Amino acid sequence: MRTKSTKHISTAIAHFSLGLALLKTCKPTETLEAVALLTKAGKILRRVAAKDNPRLLAYAQTLERAQAALARFKKGSVLCVMPCWWPSTARLEDEAK
Repeated sequence: MRTKSTKHISTAIAHFSLGLALLKTCKPTETLEAVALLTKAGKILRRVAAKDNPRLLAYAQTLERAQAALARFKKGSVLCVMPCWWPSTARLEDEAK
């Protein structure tokens, strides 16, 4: 990422790839960093790419998925320590399944 400036498409692709890799770890801290990297990638891409570039849609969808995952980790204003994607369910619901 340091070899290209912040106005280059390769920088956006590098940010996106790293953000996607961090998102797939399913951990709160890495998901928080993934949202930051994906946001930065989207800003760079909007600056350098054409308005009809198909990557814009893919970047926006991935950022939305990362933000939804981050919202699941939040509990009040503190991130949960448990690295799980779904909120906990009641014992009766688990037993019913």
